[in-house]
Formats: sequence, C-alpha cells, structure tokens
Amino acid sequence: MGLGWNPGGRRHVALGELDLTSGELTEWATPGDFWLWGDWSPDGTRAVAVKSSGSRQEAYILERDGHLVRVLPGARRAHSPRWTESGILLLTDAGDRDFLDLALVEPERPEDVARWVFAEDHDLEGFVVDNAGRRAALVLNQGIYDELRIVDLAAGETLERIDWSGGVAMHDHTGEQGYHLNWGADDRSLFVSWEHPDFPAEIQAWPGETRWTFVNTDEELAGLVKPVELT
Repeated sequence: MGLGWNPGGRRHVALGELDLTSGELTEWATPGDFWLWGDWSPDGTRAVAVKSSGSRQEAYILERDGHLVRVLPGARRAHSPRWTESGILLLTDAGDRDFLDLALVEPERPEDVARWVFAEDHDLEGFVVDNAGRRAALVLNQGIYDELRIVDLAAGETLERIDWSGGVAMHDHTGEQGYHLNWGADDRSLFVSWEHPDFPAEIQAWPGETRWTFVNTDEELAGLVKPVELT
C-alpha cells in the first residue's frame, strides 16, 4: 500500500507493498539511501518513488521485479509525483529551469516532459489532483506569501484564483505543502491548512474562507505581528 522501511528491524529501506489483509510485506526493491513513496500506477502494477539527497530529488518508476527507471534524468529536482490516467504529474525543474513547475510525463517515455501543465516564473510548492482527475489545486509561491490556484489539467488553464491574501500553506515535518491540502469527496470543496504570520495554521475551506478548526486561541497569539514587505 505504500512505503515500508526497516522490515524485520534491519538497516535497509524496502520499497514494496503491504497486504492489508494478511499483513505480509512484499519487497520490490531495497536500493538504500533515503526514499519516499510516490504513487501507484492506476492499474496497481507499477509505482513511482522519489530518492531524496538533500536539495536533489530524483523520481523513478518502480517495477515489481525491483527494476528502477529514472524519470527526467536531466532534472535536479523531480518530486511529489501523482500517477494519473494521463501520465505522471510531478514538480520539476527539468530543462534547466530556474523554477519548479508542474509537468506531465508519459510512463513509456520517462526521459522527456510530454507537456507542461503549469509553468511560470514562480516556484510551485505543492499540488493535489481532484478525485475525478480533471483539476488540480496549486500552491504557488509569491514572495513571502502563497497563492492558491485551481487549474484544468487537460488545458492547463487557470480556472480560479483563491483570494486568501497574506498567508501560506502549511509545510512542516509531517509533509510538504501538497500534504496539507485536499479535495472533498465530491470535488466541490478544497480544504487547506492555511496560516498567517500572526496566526498559526487552521483548516480553511474553499469556496469562501470557512474556518473548520479552532486549535489556536487569541490569548496565545497576542505578541505576533505581521511583517512589512519592503522589496
């Protein structure tokens, strides 16, 4: 079902699958280093995983026999993969780009970008595909704050700019920005762990700006201030 490491208490990392009924772990590969599980292929026969080496991140297609095929071998960064019916979506700077953008890669031609779904001169910090596989919500860096957008995956067009000014999507030890946003079951709502400089993250919902959690109280935050952006 995903990532298993140190099976049996040993010191190697295993990429494989866990049978939820029997609890049996089947190792596909034990490549060493630090790896993150990415996503299953839609038919469940293959997967995509990411090797992380500090600022360098490499994506690989993983076969059940343990064979690994590098995705976009020329990229310095290729991570956060999502395997859809159309191909593998991932954040990458392939083509010697200065920024991370959203690319679509065909599994049978993993060495090239088939199409840029979103490419601007700003870093994409995270994304999440809706349940129907038609749209994606993007976290786009805009200086000291983030911008949220909804894009059409087929056309690459921006369908909506979510106007939540003066905040950022959560990013912490539990996961990157894409981990902290998700679509509702009916794809009509987007839930985001959104924080401001003077207010820690709470879950908010789009459309609108409905706050769903109340973890942080005003009394604890009296000393926090908003920064002034100078340049």
